[in-house]
Amino acid sequence: MVKVRVKLFAVLADAVGTKELVIDLSKEKVKVRDVLDYIRSRYPKFREVEKNVPILMLVNGINVLPDNEVKDGDEVSFLPPVSGGS
Repeated sequence: MVKVRVKLFAVLADAVGTKELVIDLSKEKVKVRDVLDYIRSRYPKFREVEKNVPILMLVNGINVLPDNEVKDGDEVSFLPPVSGGS
């Protein structure tokens, strides 16, 4: 079993109703894609937002792709692209 802390930002946190989740996935090998699927299956608003907002994915602060592996105790973050400022 793999237990990960998930951090959500901006509209993604709004869609789920919290900025942080702790999830247990009952697989030996878990990918970022599996974490996304878990959230999609439990939070329909997340799926709706995801249709219009690209998602940046990080594991332990490092930019990753959906097929990257996630290990027990990792922190997975999902955030929309950031822009603005001068």
